[in-house]
Amino acid sequence: MIPSAEGTRRRHGLGPFSTRAWLAAALGLSEPACGAWARGRLIEVINGDLFDIVEVDFATGRRARIYMTTGERDMGPHIASAAYDAVWIPVPIGTAYRLVGVPGAAVPGAGWKMPVPPPDLYLADRAWILPPDALTGALPPEGALTRAEDLREALEAAASNWASPLRGSVRAR
Repeated sequence: MIPSAEGTRRRHGLGPFSTRAWLAAALGLSEPACGAWARGRLIEVINGDLFDIVEVDFATGRRARIYMTTGERDMGPHIASAAYDAVWIPVPIGTAYRLVGVPGAAVPGAGWKMPVPPPDLYLADRAWILPPDALTGALPPEGALTRAEDLREALEAAASNWASPLRGSVRAR
């Protein structure tokens, strides 16, 4: 169950609207984590604790995002890093195994720690890409994370010669 907007903001010491409050609620983060973010620090999230993490290379992640958004599917919050040539996508806990063997996807083992920046800062060569509803002022809906099944379909399409209905072949760029 998603907590109330006011309760989440108050518990995490956030103002009337904050992308930090939205992301904290979407990911199920604790108050200490939000406190570190408020001080502009990285936090470490543990794969398999609150959600699973899927890693893809930057270009594949970009193609998967285009596929999902042009197909009217929801791509939840994710972290991108050009310096690491990677995108890390949180999926609901216990579902990342569905992406094992998908071209371009890596599923770090349970307990793997990932440094995570605040959603409004580029830090340690990482930045959050948030869905549009993160900017509306409402807390995330149930299921704000990317569904593993949708990500699998998008990654398989990205590995094929899929063409965006808006811009032609994604692979050609």
